[in-house]
Amino acid sequence: KNELSGSLSSNIGNMLNLVDIRVSRNRFDGTIPSEIGTLSRLRYIFIEDNKMTGAIPSEIGNLIDLEEMRLYGNEFIGIMPDSVCNLKSSATAKTAGSTVAMGGHLQFLASDCRGDTPEVQCNCCDNCRR
Repeated sequence: KNELSGSLSSNIGNMLNLVDIRVSRNRFDGTIPSEIGTLSRLRYIFIEDNKMTGAIPSEIGNLIDLEEMRLYGNEFIGIMPDSVCNLKSSATAKTAGSTVAMGGHLQFLASDCRGDTPEVQCNCCDNCRR
């Protein structure tokens, strides 16, 4: 635990060579900026155990090389976007009567999706906390 604080700036979208975001167990707050979806080389998002809020942006679904994302221990709300779930390599979609393989390389997804009234509803998470 480093006890770093602040928020993730929308300028993060300008860091086009970024491969990892690892800011776990700090005091970051605010939302995940939608600009994160422009980081096409991003493989890991570890922001668990912070004070982040809001919905998980659907733009994360643009990150086809994303391998692991850990979001638990925050105050996120809502439904895990389908675009994120589609990053799971086993995801499929039906289009015009046929089934098409979709997705990316996402191997592990964890959020606060446990319990009768989970903060995040996630039908594709590998690990649900809280």
